[in-house]
Amino acid sequence: MLSCQSVLETPKRNILGEVTNSLYVSPTANLKLLTNVALQCAYQRKEKSLQILCDRFLDLYPLHSRIVNTEIQLDATAQKLGVEKRRIYDIINILEALQCATHRRKNTYTWHGSSRLSQFLITLKAQGEAMGSVQTLYGKKRYQSVPKRRSLGDLAQRFLMMFLVEPQNKFVNLEMAVATLIHQPRSTPDNTETDKADRQLKSKIRRLYDIANVLSSIGLIEKVSASTILKKPVFRYTAWPTGTNCNDS
Repeated sequence: MLSCQSVLETPKRNILGEVTNSLYVSPTANLKLLTNVALQCAYQRKEKSLQILCDRFLDLYPLHSRIVNTEIQLDATAQKLGVEKRRIYDIINILEALQCATHRRKNTYTWHGSSRLSQFLITLKAQGEAMGSVQTLYGKKRYQSVPKRRSLGDLAQRFLMMFLVEPQNKFVNLEMAVATLIHQPRSTPDNTETDKADRQLKSKIRRLYDIANVLSSIGLIEKVSASTILKKPVFRYTAWPTGTNCNDS
């Protein structure tokens, strides 16, 4: 039987480490718990970002190594990095579009590193200028469609063209790049179709973020501080079309 004194006593405040089967947890302990969970989630998201994953990929296959034409097995690479193979596909598809790798057979690529990158940048710049890529990128011309397997690489090339066909050190805001490179479907009365189109658009925008992360990892572009007015990150081109760093000139 409870005494009057025990009924009137304030419940004991428990710190997080002392909580077992107690139904009462102090507000401070709850705040610590939520903060720790949030930090862990943020850390996990950061660890899984494509730029960091690409950095780890380049630790296995250095970009500027003198040893080229190395065979890459995607299954073994994904196992070494402890990630799903689809994430490696994202990286290798972008690098293949930059001629840093060549597809040989299923799940197998040949790694060239940066041995072909300088010439590729010169060629891509010339192609962009010859086809009037500024008008193409801005929707004044119809851009030739590509197979679905190469769509990510194609988007990477067109994104890179935005830097190459314009004056050096141009700043490109991803919000502008999204509006320029990604076709945004018109709204329709059908809510189902509108929702589907919105999901597809968001998926394409995430693809562009992934491309920017990989290009940042290999040193072609870098993220810079932007005005608070701009909602999405701003990037600056950091390599000349010859592939040399613009700061070296």
